[in-house]
Amino acid sequence: MVTLEAGLTLRNSNFSVVLSHPKASRVVISVPQDTLMPNDFLGSFARRKRGIHGRDRHVWPIVHDCVRLALKRSMRIDTVRFLFPRAFIDANREAAGGPNFDDETLGQTAYDAPELSSVYETYHGEIARLIGRSCRRFGSEKILFVDMHGFGVQPERLAPRTYDLILGTASRTTISHGSVDRSFAGYMRERGYTVFLPEEQPVCSEGDPYSAGHTTRFYSRRFGVNAIQIEIARRFRVREGEADGKRLAADMAEFFIANYA
Repeated sequence: MVTLEAGLTLRNSNFSVVLSHPKASRVVISVPQDTLMPNDFLGSFARRKRGIHGRDRHVWPIVHDCVRLALKRSMRIDTVRFLFPRAFIDANREAAGGPNFDDETLGQTAYDAPELSSVYETYHGEIARLIGRSCRRFGSEKILFVDMHGFGVQPERLAPRTYDLILGTASRTTISHGSVDRSFAGYMRERGYTVFLPEEQPVCSEGDPYSAGHTTRFYSRRFGVNAIQIEIARRFRVREGEADGKRLAADMAEFFIANYA
């Protein structure tokens, strides 16, 4: 474990990187798919037979900047990043035999190699630990859990509109208290971002794109907290968009400070 500043610690355990504070935070962020490269593990484990294998590249630098910027203003954000390649473990899927809340991924499981169960369980154990201690200190109605992702291609379901951020709340079923999803979307729109905001009814018969995966739905139900999946467009996560990514991190940090400090 490494202590960075103002009590913020960095710890890596069983392919889960945890940035956390001695005291609980009202915001917990997970990053499940900005992982290591799969080639480092080829031949060692069974690949997942069903589901996407790609990485959400460079989501972590945006989240890391957000945490550090908030801390400069005395606001705590706890985060967990998963490192094991998605080709072998998709941390945003349920384990075999576990509860499934997302019909779009029905039949997909987190991993096919049973020896990887402890890696998956460590990641989700860290998320549960951080959210649990936050709820005990502040009450579930005052906690926000964010599952942070990245997307590369604008969804056809939303054409011709294009978006910088796509929120997923499973038709607002992961919003248990108030309207933080609407507040966040409005805040970011005022700062010039295009944001897709789900409502109670999907925008098309196939359902909203990125409508919140297993992690968002599971922890919303388990702890009764507000939970949002946030998908970040590729342009914020490439080298030539580094300045835009840093601005996005700063703007998200400002929202969290204004609402959860």
